[in-house]
Amino acid sequence: MKPAEIFEKIFKEKLIFNSDKLQFISSVMSCFRDIPYENISKINLLKPTLRTPEIVMHDFEKFGLGGTCFSLTWLLKIVLNYFGEEFAVYSADRTYGENTHCAGVWTDSNGAKYLLDVGYLIFTPVLIPQNEKESEFSFGSFDFKIVNSNSRLQVYSKTKNADYKFRYVIKMDKISDSDFMDIWIKSFEFAMMNNIIVNKYLGSDLVYIKDCRINFTGKAKKVSQDEVINFISELGISSTETQKAFEKIKKDGKS
Repeated sequence: MKPAEIFEKIFKEKLIFNSDKLQFISSVMSCFRDIPYENISKINLLKPTLRTPEIVMHDFEKFGLGGTCFSLTWLLKIVLNYFGEEFAVYSADRTYGENTHCAGVWTDSNGAKYLLDVGYLIFTPVLIPQNEKESEFSFGSFDFKIVNSNSRLQVYSKTKNADYKFRYVIKMDKISDSDFMDIWIKSFEFAMMNNIIVNKYLGSDLVYIKDCRINFTGKAKKVSQDEVINFISELGISSTETQKAFEKIKKDGKS
């Protein structure tokens, strides 16, 4: 089966097929709540390899794994294309480097553009403001602000009772599939490969795990390696895969 067919089989109860395209797109994105943002699968690779939708869906079914922004965004593109929807992928810069994030844009029949960013754990389409304007919205544990200026889409977020913080800027210049793949391969050099990172929403609360530090419901605590492996397994990810990632980081001397 094709990865999009596997996706449809797994999430058929969540998908809403009707004439309202925006509602359908929303239902597809909501399925990504169940697919964790994690770099365990990336760390465990023997060599830099693009985790294609085939690999992501296989690893999700077998180990409960997901992926990082590049593999999740590409999976969303493949799924939407399978259902006949166009999806343009763009690269984005974060404070620690260029092309360190990516997201997609879907355009409705009236020409309105929506940001689709499952790689940042935003599981709903967000209407992009017109040029030189900004808009605000909330999702999960965060408030967001989007500023559209000079073909650059700047995204900020904040937790409750905090100030907005810059997160990334999307360069609204379409890139080819091959250029996207090149950027994706380059992402293997990012510093995030030195630490285990797992993000997943439980209800409206975001679980953020980095190595042996767990942040959940606004509280952060440091735990043992065994405890964090057990906690990650409760999110549906194979403890064997997590243990393997810890061992590989130690072997490679990255921690």
